[in-house]
Amino acid sequence: MTPEWAIDMTVVDSSSVSHTDINGDGVSDAIVNGNVPSSSGSNGKVYALEGRSGQVIWESSEEINGITVPLIRDLDHDGIPDVVFGGRGLPDSNRPLVALDGKDGSTIWRVLEQTPDWQNVYTPQDLGDVDGDGVEDILVATGGDHVRDNQLQPTVPGRVMVVSGRSGAILGQKPVPDRQEIYSSPVLLPDGSRDALIGTGGEVFSGGLWRIPLGSLLREAPTSDDSLMIRGNGSSFIAPPVINNDVDTNETHLLALRLDGRLFSMTVGPRAATRTNWSSDVIDWIQKLGYPGRTVAALTVPALGQFDDDEALEVVVQVALIAPAQLAAGYYGDSCNVVVVLDGRTGDVQWVLDGGPAASSISPLVLSRPDGMAVLCACVASRTDGGDAEYALWYPALDRVELLAIGAQGASTPSLVNTPDGDVDLLVAMSSLTPSQSPGQGRSKVARIRLGKGAAIWSGYMNLRSDQ
Repeated sequence: MTPEWAIDMTVVDSSSVSHTDINGDGVSDAIVNGNVPSSSGSNGKVYALEGRSGQVIWESSEEINGITVPLIRDLDHDGIPDVVFGGRGLPDSNRPLVALDGKDGSTIWRVLEQTPDWQNVYTPQDLGDVDGDGVEDILVATGGDHVRDNQLQPTVPGRVMVVSGRSGAILGQKPVPDRQEIYSSPVLLPDGSRDALIGTGGEVFSGGLWRIPLGSLLREAPTSDDSLMIRGNGSSFIAPPVINNDVDTNETHLLALRLDGRLFSMTVGPRAATRTNWSSDVIDWIQKLGYPGRTVAALTVPALGQFDDDEALEVVVQVALIAPAQLAAGYYGDSCNVVVVLDGRTGDVQWVLDGGPAASSISPLVLSRPDGMAVLCACVASRTDGGDAEYALWYPALDRVELLAIGAQGASTPSLVNTPDGDVDLLVAMSSLTPSQSPGQGRSKVARIRLGKGAAIWSGYMNLRSDQ
């Protein structure tokens, strides 16, 4: 596919593409974290790229190696959305959370050093104004020690923190109840309770999925209200859970994907009323594909979409098949990818796409097309020797795969954008499948690509959008 525009940029491989209308022209602009060829710093910067042309609107002076996507909110109430980005902690940075002014990319605030040190900071969440100063405050999780050998027991537990949206000051924090490491973004329940869900554990050490009330965060103390929702049973929760509100029943549904490939569906209410609807182990199906000596690593966020004719939304999960020793080492370069669509009512597997040896930790997205519902995934083995996974549109009900000739960049999940004329555009960090012959032109780019008629259903990492 021919991009509407493309610029040379290497994104930070743990960051994903997001979008919002920064310049007020009615077209979504791309927010990306990376380096252009002229960059001189060792870490990435944040760029706002004009949606029509790809030209740089602004470049941050702050450097950060971002993780997943930023929170986009108007913190200074000037009518322009601002950008709050979390990133990698030590050894990359000891201040890995920054708020940038959407007008020009200047720094609103950056968090101060902490004791114990900051670790990775994952996707920030809007907590509302908890300190009464008129600015929305922010929920973050910090964890994951890249200094420690990953075979050694964590010595600093992951922490959940409340940060002032006005100043970046810490309003409250506490270690997770099991004192394990964290590699997951927090998720807020939308029931007004402001309870936070957080997954713990990593590739080596087991964890769980916890429910933590806001009050215990602000008091910086454990309480009997902290509750373990799902046990790790030797595994962990790295992918953040997905929340879906049923407008007909006014119930909140939770989908949580454990690292070992077991997917849990729960209806979430007051603690005594929370119930498990089903759990499904995708590894039982994947083993039939014939990958001996490999185990499942479920790192990506599930997506939702209506793929059949019942009322329940189907669940799309993408998992890597990897040798156990490589999983323990956190190395995913020699993995195979499988995408599975499960029935939302029962957890039964409905469709499976075997992508082959395509190393990718990019979360799947969902869109409707004139031919039917499609999954956008970086899930197919590249047709070149470059080693990149290739993007594809998979139509499960039609048993059809449309290759897009777009290579993936790192673990950077793209964004789908609905256009006013009924098309869907793809904002993507891409790697060209063929080396460029033009002097000074690299293979790594950020591009806007028109996919054609349709509508974005699950549009980005954690389905986060600037209007949420």
